[in-house]
Amino acid sequence: MPTSQPGPVPTTWSKRPSTYRNKTPRGLQGRWLRRRNWYVGWGCSSPSRCLPVEVILNTLDQVYESIGVGYPVARRPDPRINRLIVDALGDARTVLNVGADAGNYESSERSVVAVEPTLKMIAQHKTGASCCRARGAEALPFRDQSFDAALGTFTLHHGTDVSAGLQGIRQVAKWQVILLFEPAESLKFWLVEYFLECLALPSETGAPGIDDV
Repeated sequence: MPTSQPGPVPTTWSKRPSTYRNKTPRGLQGRWLRRRNWYVGWGCSSPSRCLPVEVILNTLDQVYESIGVGYPVARRPDPRINRLIVDALGDARTVLNVGADAGNYESSERSVVAVEPTLKMIAQHKTGASCCRARGAEALPFRDQSFDAALGTFTLHHGTDVSAGLQGIRQVAKWQVILLFEPAESLKFWLVEYFLECLALPSETGAPGIDDV
């Protein structure tokens, strides 16, 4: 299966504190991935009946023990996406990367703290950023406004409470950068031609939509 073809470029959204303050995620300008039942992938029949944190972390560790092998080599940064991130972060010097994986889109020119729930990804982190293990944005162990900016790339579908996760990101950073795919763009992804079943994966069917956030 070929791996050299680039994927679709995501939508980028960035808000500075002067325009973001006192706005709820529902009022954000931008396009969001329209999906439903985002919490089903983690064994939840509703957001209030989600699995305990320990179960979630253990489940993620088991999954990434297999799919995370060789991740830094197989999943290299897309320069088009990287340019979007650099532009969106602007002059931010301290950055929190939520759901950091192996740190593909972290800059060595900034002071970065990476939050990642899986031990496999933490062990493969490659940028020299400080790594912190946490379930996700719902439980960030930082003081309010600790960072100039927070970054999240394709991470919302891993959360159990999208609203709490976005609120947690808002609390610890002065502005936020969120990258996401439009459904039409995902359908054009080259992998679909070889692995149509990927559209039924929890990362696709469980991604939050505009009504959820």
